Amino acid sequence: MIKRISIILLFNLCFTAAVFGQLDRLSQIRSQLDTLSKNELKGLNDKVNFDLAGASLQEVLRSLAKSHQLNINIGNISNVTVSNSFNGVVAKDLIYFLCDEYELEVKFVNTIMSFSQVIKEPVKVVRKPKIIEIRQNNNLITTSLQNDSIYSFAKQFTQSTNTNLLVGPGLEDQLINGYVQNLPIDQALEQIAFVNNLKLKKESEGIFRLIKKEESLPVVANNNQQPARNRQSQNNRNTRNTNQRGGANSSIGNTIRRPNATGNFKLDIIDVAQKTFRLDADGADVSALVVAVSDKLGVDYVMVTPPAGYFDGFLGNIDYDSFLELILSTANSGFAIKKGVIMIGAKDDVNTTVFDIYKFENRSIDSLSVLIPETLSSQVTLQPYNGLNGVIVSGDEIAVKRTVEFFEMIDQPIPNILIEVIVADIRKGYTISTGISAGLSDSTVRTQGTVFPGLDLTLSSNSVNQFLGNLDRKGVINLGRVTPQFFATIQALEDNNVLNTRSTPQLSTLNGQKATLTIGERVYFLLETQNVTPGVNPIITRTPQFEEAEANLQIDLQPFVSGNEDITLEINAEFSTFTDPLVTGGPPGTTTRQFQSKIRVKNEEMIVLGGLEETRKSENASGVPLLSRIPVLKWLFSAKTKNKSESKLVVFIKPTVIY
Repeated sequence: MIKRISIILLFNLCFTAAVFGQLDRLSQIRSQLDTLSKNELKGLNDKVNFDLAGASLQEVLRSLAKSHQLNINIGNISNVTVSNSFNGVVAKDLIYFLCDEYELEVKFVNTIMSFSQVIKEPVKVVRKPKIIEIRQNNNLITTSLQNDSIYSFAKQFTQSTNTNLLVGPGLEDQLINGYVQNLPIDQALEQIAFVNNLKLKKESEGIFRLIKKEESLPVVANNNQQPARNRQSQNNRNTRNTNQRGGANSSIGNTIRRPNATGNFKLDIIDVAQKTFRLDADGADVSALVVAVSDKLGVDYVMVTPPAGYFDGFLGNIDYDSFLELILSTANSGFAIKKGVIMIGAKDDVNTTVFDIYKFENRSIDSLSVLIPETLSSQVTLQPYNGLNGVIVSGDEIAVKRTVEFFEMIDQPIPNILIEVIVADIRKGYTISTGISAGLSDSTVRTQGTVFPGLDLTLSSNSVNQFLGNLDRKGVINLGRVTPQFFATIQALEDNNVLNTRSTPQLSTLNGQKATLTIGERVYFLLETQNVTPGVNPIITRTPQFEEAEANLQIDLQPFVSGNEDITLEINAEFSTFTDPLVTGGPPGTTTRQFQSKIRVKNEEMIVLGGLEETRKSENASGVPLLSRIPVLKWLFSAKTKNKSESKLVVFIKPTVIY
């Protein structure tokens, strides 16, 4: 049921796409015809009178072009006949009808209309691979094959039996047949390979490979089977080497002999100029492979010491230098190039040391030793060259080449990051003090204070008595007189304060490097130490000492830029400010706000790192009991202080990547 629904949905999607494509093509043709009919080709607006009976589509278009002076090119159009009658039809409408009816495509080149048949793309239907019956019972295999893909069989066999079955090259279109029942894995695969004219090769325990039979035969022969020209060339090389080692007068010398080919391998040259080839080896001698490949490519070489070992593998497309690096590394040998001749042999016998200098373009050589993997640094010698911002690399040619490739990989532009931090600190508040207070002093208090902008006035006893005397003379009330030490204070004050601080520090650092910014203030206060020396007459010693207090704005940032230029920031910010001392002459207090966060932002995007909003309200009142609570009278027998303060601290951050 699910499979049927999937097929229906796929068909509907394909049909819908085809319909929309058809409509889009016709709308473009209509638009082009309308444009040409208004400007260059007035003939598209002419009336057409055709009575057709079995005329070909090509003849209709050709007649239309001649009758109305239209430039029409007829391309690859299906040979269909048209049997219609057109009377008083506009030419452009007729062309549109023909394109719709017979699925024509029109290519407009200025005033030329080129007609061709619409090429329909075949609908690709993805089919599920056939499920091959593979049963395993006590390590015995039963399977049935009938024109099945060899790749599909290898995949399903590996999944069902946990035994890796590989397919060799050249078998992409191979179909296999056969039936086996209750056979061990290796015997079952051998029978399937036999009936399909293939060969089964066991790579290792649990790994098998199906290959063509002709690939298993040795292709490259030993020294005795080589062409006469190659044998003569090798004899000449041996003679030269003999003369060089034995000296001018030596009649007997050590001759370098071409090693015999052991094992099987197939060698196909792809491009002699580029020195690329294909190699499939089955336990082939390394020396034989080097000789065969070098002779086939015409490379001048000297075999100082034949490399030992065997090679088993498939190389689909490899160049000569990469081949030497690969195969000689397996045999603990190396090579060096001297005057165009390749010297091959053991590393102790061949001086494979080469020198190279790599100059970095996008980074410095500082801390470079930390980045180099130990597997590379242990094989080469590195000498920094500060004058060129480079490194001199010496060592085996293969190791030097790998090290230089590693330098090229890490020599990438390291972005700079400019980080703007905006710290906005807003504080505002007010204090209201009202009331009347009175008291007695040790001495006579004089009248003093302010009346404007706020009322804060202290009245002496004379002023109070004068005020009471005025009340007495007017017959209002007789309150008597106050003593000379009496005073009264009248307050009606309102204090407002607003503090708006904006700091915008900026930091720049390399990607992944930590940056620190500190802006602070330092004050000193006097600290006095008193020491008492006991005795009949105690001695008191006071020692003054200045101490310091700090309030800092400190920001620690470490950015990390990703591939899409998103920036991850590790942030630690601390903001400290001084406050008034609690004790006169004492040290100032400090308030501290700290943010610690790890965030991810986009390049040049500003975000809020953090903030603190604080509101304080307080109200203090004092007065005569009972009287301070009676309306109207309470203004005479009480004093009140009201405070309100608001503070806001908001921190914004904006990073910008700069290359």
